[in-house]
Amino acid sequence: MSDHSHLSSAEKKRLRDRRAQQNSRSKKLQYLSHLEDRIARLEEQVAHCRQHHTDEGAQQRSEELETLRRQNASLLARQRQLKNLLQSWDIDALTSPEAATGPACTPEAADVESLRPPLPSLPPPIAVSRSLIDPLEASRRTLPIPPIAPILPPLPPLAATINYAHDSTNSPEPLWKRIPLTNDDPSAPYMNWVAYQEQIRASPDSPASPLDLLYGSKTNVLADLVYRTTKRRPLRDPERLACGWLAYHLLKWMYSPSPSRFARLPTFMHPNIDQINIPHLGSIDLMIWPQIRSNLIRRWHIYEGQRDDLFGFLACCLKVRWPWGESILERDDQDQLRIRRSFYETFMTIEGWGLTPDVIRSYPSILTGVDLQSIVYEVL
Repeated sequence: MSDHSHLSSAEKKRLRDRRAQQNSRSKKLQYLSHLEDRIARLEEQVAHCRQHHTDEGAQQRSEELETLRRQNASLLARQRQLKNLLQSWDIDALTSPEAATGPACTPEAADVESLRPPLPSLPPPIAVSRSLIDPLEASRRTLPIPPIAPILPPLPPLAATINYAHDSTNSPEPLWKRIPLTNDDPSAPYMNWVAYQEQIRASPDSPASPLDLLYGSKTNVLADLVYRTTKRRPLRDPERLACGWLAYHLLKWMYSPSPSRFARLPTFMHPNIDQINIPHLGSIDLMIWPQIRSNLIRRWHIYEGQRDDLFGFLACCLKVRWPWGESILERDDQDQLRIRRSFYETFMTIEGWGLTPDVIRSYPSILTGVDLQSIVYEVL
């Protein structure tokens, strides 16, 4: 300890004052540092609130919550159906000939047959039209349909007995709110749009130019995602633009539902009962024909292991009924490129699409219930 006994009273007082001032300055600096840290934390909280607690953010959370509710309802329905299926197996065991000859065959057991759920009806036989009229272009012709193997793989029991809780005839929910029930993995490379839901909601309702779908975009995230997805497939420009246009508006509606966005979809792209009630791969929703979408969903256990081959093959065989080499774009009054009106009217109708006969030979089961004469198409 320093010896200040030789200092005068005035000098001792000045020394004490200096120490007090130093302590005061040190405390002020510490307090200012504390306040600055607190202000920084508060600013971060305010920024987070502004980003995630706006009206738009609340609406997005509400939409996500509604999606989770639908998924939960579907899973509960599947659980009930599995229980019913197991119970039906028990009933089969009780009503089998072996059970009838054993001691367990009682009058009560004889009435069990009346409790069995009705078997699902078989799909109607494929009706092949004999009309050779091409609905769009005389330059294209319909070829004879090759024979199809008569035996198709059976549908999975769950798909055959599922309870359609959201049937359009009974559900009070409007059509534009009935979103397909997908179970996509966001990390999968073929499902890149699942990881960009916020950016999709912020994208415009329609692309500013068809070139965004043909060659990608740096300003429209959804258009660029659709372009990168179609780029993986060997598509011609007519199919790339037409498929991109339908996929863009379908995804925009699915991730940000509204009546106006739903109205931009052609009728054949509206989700059917299987899409709404059975969890499935999102790529199936992009298929043109509703019956093919249902066949893929119900028979997905057959094709799951060959997903890339199947969708790659379908991309090669999918065609817009549009004359070879004819332009799909035109210029408007401002000299800007836009989709040619006649081309737009073609791909916005289901009659404007076709599949080459290779699909019928390679994957006949996905065409169950489809009028083959109306769908088969040969590019000359």
